[in-house]
Amino acid sequence: MAGDPNEKDRFGIADLCGAAVIGVILAELPLLHNASAYYRDDMQAQYMPTFYAIGTTLLKEHVIPLLTTQTWYGGNLVGEYHYALFNPVELILYCLLPLFKSLSAGAAFLALVHYAIFTAGGFALARSLGISRGYAYVAAIAISTNNFVFYWYASSWFPAFSSMAFMVWAMAFLLRTEHSRGDFVGAVISTALVGTAGWPQALLALALFALIIALCRKTGELFYAAKPLISAGLGFGLAAVAILPVFGMGATASRADGVFNNDFMVPQLSDLLAVSLPTHLAWIFAFGGYEKLEVNLFYGAWFVMPLLFVIDWRQRISKDEQFAPVAIFALILLIAAQGPEHLGPVRWPIRWMPYFHIAAVISVIALAEKFSVAQPIRRLPYAIGGILLMALLSIQKAPEAYWRILFGALVVCAACCVIFAWRRARAMPIFALIATVSLSLISRHGIALDMKKGNWGFEELGRPISTADLISVPPTYSLVLTGTGYRSDALRLNDFWFGNDGLVTGKPSVNGYSPLGHRGLFERFCFGTQGQVCPEAGPNALQKEPITQQPLLDLMKVGNIVAERGPLLDRFQKVVQAPWAIVQEKRTAVLFARPLPNAVLPGSLSWPTAGIVVSEQSLATATRETLSISQRDKGATPLVFARTNWPGYHATWNGHDLPLRSLGGFLVSVELPDDGSNGELILFFRPPFFEVALGLSIASLLAMIAMILGWCRVVGVSRDNA
Repeated sequence: MAGDPNEKDRFGIADLCGAAVIGVILAELPLLHNASAYYRDDMQAQYMPTFYAIGTTLLKEHVIPLLTTQTWYGGNLVGEYHYALFNPVELILYCLLPLFKSLSAGAAFLALVHYAIFTAGGFALARSLGISRGYAYVAAIAISTNNFVFYWYASSWFPAFSSMAFMVWAMAFLLRTEHSRGDFVGAVISTALVGTAGWPQALLALALFALIIALCRKTGELFYAAKPLISAGLGFGLAAVAILPVFGMGATASRADGVFNNDFMVPQLSDLLAVSLPTHLAWIFAFGGYEKLEVNLFYGAWFVMPLLFVIDWRQRISKDEQFAPVAIFALILLIAAQGPEHLGPVRWPIRWMPYFHIAAVISVIALAEKFSVAQPIRRLPYAIGGILLMALLSIQKAPEAYWRILFGALVVCAACCVIFAWRRARAMPIFALIATVSLSLISRHGIALDMKKGNWGFEELGRPISTADLISVPPTYSLVLTGTGYRSDALRLNDFWFGNDGLVTGKPSVNGYSPLGHRGLFERFCFGTQGQVCPEAGPNALQKEPITQQPLLDLMKVGNIVAERGPLLDRFQKVVQAPWAIVQEKRTAVLFARPLPNAVLPGSLSWPTAGIVVSEQSLATATRETLSISQRDKGATPLVFARTNWPGYHATWNGHDLPLRSLGGFLVSVELPDDGSNGELILFFRPPFFEVALGLSIASLLAMIAMILGWCRVVGVSRDNA
């Protein structure tokens, strides 16, 4: 696979556009089978409803919604980090989503755009490593057709996909920071896009990559070695407004922390090493217990393992400053994918696997071009033997699928024979590209998989989109008592909802989707990630709060309760009393309603209802509420607001700070002076560490501009080269 040694590592606009178009075409193929191919699992429960609502809010209010009161459990949008609120590319795409009249169409649009960015970035990364133009296309296609990226990232854990699309660009520019100020700016900007895209693993992986590049640069010039770290540091500094507020969530998050390993989502090493077998089947401890995966998530590219057998390892490969960082990066991520399950806030080692695949694909192609032996045909039997050994190990795990596994192995062997036998032919990159695309499609579609499996069926139900304005404060809320997840009967969703579905169906609710959660809400309602509750949630909601002696549902301004038939409805009906009454009975749920006792109170204020005269100075929003109190009784100190008390809430009384606390473990409660005085109360939300983060972002921007202006003097290159 030797390329032209005189060919430069530049990437032109035409080639980048060509790679992007190829990526879009390949990403379009699953949509021909099912229009909802990119609208599954978390994209249904969390991301698409929120993305649509963010886009609508941006167009209507012209502000970024850092917080919303439309949902209680998933309302801290800036703290959740996943929504990329400070990523300009994502914000532009969110604003275009209202053009699509179904959530699945919007999801497909987002996926295709990011596949274009991802594939073009893969090409740029390959060229930055010195890979010839033809094989750079091979690398780009192998990266973009990754099964794990398709089945879990592009169609479910979308922020992982968007951040990875920017990350390959950042890796490319970090390898080229010594070339020009343009590459330096590209490294900073693309790193900032990764940092603001909302996926912590991508942020950590990119920081590791920058460190490895710096350590691999064997030079006495300190600034030359440090340039990747400086570029990455400035990029992450620009992204500080998105990153630092996440740390404030630790004060209330219900998510497990610490360092431990129960083998959940920890792939076996033998599965990871089956990177070149397109029909490998694996077992893993995942959401359904210890189960066999229906698709080969471990396939990276057919040529990864075979090429390792034809490399002349006697050469001084480690001297190559471009290749060594990528190879070391791949090795470290291979180890990281083995656990532990939880490492502080970072969890599920299988999420490191696609980064390993990217590094493995790029590094082995670079190895084959730069360090392959003169007669690789002599080592072909070793490559074929390695593939057959992988097939044998795979058959031992899934003996019932031996014919399918063996078929994939034989196709890989045939591809190896063609490539290695006619390696000097000028058309070899084209053959390699055809083999890569073909085997990727075999791996993705060679195992019978119903792409509709796991869909809620929103499109089939024909639900209209009624997108919430995330800035506005609803006058009342619903509480949905359901324990059903997204794998249930889709028709049930005519009767109730959960996750962030309420954001696009016009139903403000206590339920929401939050991978971090709120400890107080979790302890009161046993909320799952997607807003499901336990049977005790209904009775707990009817309990009186000890300080105010008011039912929690009154303090929360809940006017409707939807109870799923079964244990949840049975437990609730045993304790519910007037004024609650059944207003509608559906096939799988029962709707209860009552008039709100505190409906006359302005904004989100829910208590007290007596001894106080209060009015709004301005319309309450999710992040700010101003009340004028003209009369109140002495000793009437606590005011309760129907809001989740996320870290970042503050209050002032006539210009002086007031103490806040969590009433009932999760409600915002403001303590007024007990002298019965009147005045102005301002309740506002400012993300934790936001001032520090904003200052760091501004300082990073100024530092980048200063380095650009002083590039020639600082870097020590001529202006012609700059």
